[in-house]
Amino acid sequence: MLTESKFSKYLLYAIGEIILVVIGILNVLQLNSHKENKNKRILGYKYLTEMRNEVQNDLFMIDGRIKLLDKNIKNQEAALRTKNIAELPLDSINMIIKPINLGFNISELTFNKMKNLGLTSLTKNDTLNTQINIITLMLSS
Repeated sequence: MLTESKFSKYLLYAIGEIILVVIGILNVLQLNSHKENKNKRILGYKYLTEMRNEVQNDLFMIDGRIKLLDKNIKNQEAALRTKNIAELPLDSINMIIKPINLGFNISELTFNKMKNLGLTSLTKNDTLNTQINIITLMLSS
């Protein structure tokens, strides 16, 4: 009887220890999950900021190209209105109406990073995530 009482107390103690260990493991897993979610939010903010900067730079470049094209069109129109255009040598006319190579490519750096890391959602905003995924798919094809 005495041995049985000690065994039941030991068994109860062992079960209690197991429960405490399981609770501890669950707490660690929850903290780890929270930390991963926080890191994802930070990474999402970083990529969204990078995307915004890339788009702003692209828009600045496009604006510069538009101004260049406008200036080129005005110069060509003015040259074509001159009275003696028929008397100009062919190479001079060629220089006046020569097309401009814009040489512009949109920046895909952040999209490529996201694709390589397998990131599909950066925020809790489903609409924004969908738009980012669509753009990423368009750039990759």
